[in-house]
Amino acid sequence: MASMERGFRDRTAAGEALARELLPYASHRDVLALGLLRGGVPVAFAVAKALHAPLDIMLVRKLAVPGQQELALGAIASGGSRVLNEGLEIAALEGTYASVIGGAPAAAVVFAGEVEARTRKDERLQALTQAIAQADAASKARLRSEYDELFKLIQSEKLGEMAAEFDRVHSVHRALAVGALHHIIPPASLRPYLIQAVERGIARETKPAVGGNGKAATEQLQVAASTMVA
Repeated sequence: MASMERGFRDRTAAGEALARELLPYASHRDVLALGLLRGGVPVAFAVAKALHAPLDIMLVRKLAVPGQQELALGAIASGGSRVLNEGLEIAALEGTYASVIGGAPAAAVVFAGEVEARTRKDERLQALTQAIAQADAASKARLRSEYDELFKLIQSEKLGEMAAEFDRVHSVHRALAVGALHHIIPPASLRPYLIQAVERGIARETKPAVGGNGKAATEQLQVAASTMVA
């Protein structure tokens, strides 16, 4: 594909240029144009259109180091694929929590929505809702006031239930079990661990690259010892 241009007007133009290089594969039954969301889809669409091939998409999301959104911890993709940056060492403090559903913002959305749904489905509120619907005009105002007070009480109960469930599910021990962490560090051991981790990173940084070119391998070391309360 040496003849392809280096600059393109947009992603569609890039896809059209790529399609020209792939024309020998046009109309082949075993050809599939696969686009990565979001930027890869316009490219793949142009290829699929030119080659008369089916189009499919793959959901991909970068996993960023907490507090350093530009530094990739790894990536996850549809189908259960997960790749972690081998140059990173990830640790968490014992007793903290790790969100495993897309980060703290996603956890907050799921948490709040589930608390709201569970509250409204509570049998006590359901019964009071029916009573309001059947009450006369004089009683509705009183029952609505009772509903508001009961809603606050039940919402507080469901909040506690959900918090306990999230604490069980989103523990650092589960994150370690699924491979999202390398180590769980007791607070008393954090300082010596950090010193040793930096030393390991320096050792990797100064190790000669394979191939004997004399240049040092450039690996980044980031230690994530943070609390992400879901």
